[in-house]
Amino acid sequence: MPVVLKLCGETVEVDRIGVLEEQLTPGALPIFQYGWDRPPLVALDGSFLVGEFSREPEAMAALAPLREGKAISTDTATATGGLKEMLKLLGAKSLLLVPVIIDGKYWGHVGFHNDKTLRHWESFEIEILTTLTGLVGNAVQRERYVKELRDAMRIIQDTPTILYRLASGPAMAVSYISQNIKLFGYDPEAFLASSRLFMNLIHPDDLPKVRESLTVALEADSRPGVIEHRMLTSRGDYRWVENHYTPVRDSKGRLVEIEGIVVDITERRAAEEKITLLARTDALTGLANRATFIERLHLAFAAARRGAPA
Repeated sequence: MPVVLKLCGETVEVDRIGVLEEQLTPGALPIFQYGWDRPPLVALDGSFLVGEFSREPEAMAALAPLREGKAISTDTATATGGLKEMLKLLGAKSLLLVPVIIDGKYWGHVGFHNDKTLRHWESFEIEILTTLTGLVGNAVQRERYVKELRDAMRIIQDTPTILYRLASGPAMAVSYISQNIKLFGYDPEAFLASSRLFMNLIHPDDLPKVRESLTVALEADSRPGVIEHRMLTSRGDYRWVENHYTPVRDSKGRLVEIEGIVVDITERRAAEEKITLLARTDALTGLANRATFIERLHLAFAAARRGAPA
């Protein structure tokens, strides 16, 4: 953002630039997000600006046209009402405010200040600055996406969820594995260095169904699926995981890769097995309970009716 503001400021020869974000809450004040000042001017204090605006409701009301996508140009020679008060508070002689539009919605505005001279902004200059302000909008949007991505990665890294990506083709080599694989005691780089490591860690009894599911994913029109299987840790024990996989295809329907999420469900499986055991045995003796006895009795009667040996 500092680079974008410096480019805008030096191109149009203004003294200051301020970027303010509109708040969604009705009546809330804009937030001073970024600023640029031509040396050797003293930088404006964003908190000071917002504090002053809060005491001048007329100045805030004067920003209403911005919400309709219209730029506002004013100076000390012609300004009245709220705009005049705004110029006084900012210490500016001329001011141009240009709305910032992100994803088709009003996000806030960029203020171009001339503190020493009166300046009349021509329509073609306003059009150029509207284009330049688009750079500010793009920069804000990019920073927002980067932050969201960083927050998402932090959340993932704090959970027992592993993300992976397999290349298309029979080999199904691992092309990406998230840092959470360290929970199983492995270095992510080892997965990328060994194309078969992922399959080698699957329990031998579960390997056939995993191979079958992923092979089906290679076929045309395949759909996302879920497999439960055991996975070997570096400590030598197996953990139960829930493997959600999704085939990714290009615009022509050709398989590009398989993306997946692996979640450790060992504790859940243990709890389910314990619940099943408690439902079929006596809690005190550990022997089969009445429900199990009746079930086995029904099976014995059914076998007898079929003529099976006792």
